[in-house]
Amino acid sequence: MTRAMAASAARRGVRVNAVCPGLLETPMAAAIGSPLAQRLRADTLLDVAGSEAMRGLVACVLSAESSY
Repeated sequence: MTRAMAASAARRGVRVNAVCPGLLETPMAAAIGSPLAQRLRADTLLDVAGSEAMRGLVACVLSAESSY
């Protein structure tokens, strides 16, 4: 979907990106329940981060410095 949107919007000078962080520590993730949450953590290759960890990534993607 991201690739199709990017190809369509490129003619108008609009960039389309996607951030797919996987499991994040959020109230919604905490509500999943212990067994499922443990399984998701075990299957995740990287550390499970809080949503605030995505701020820098999203800021970079939205900035003019990432225009290429």
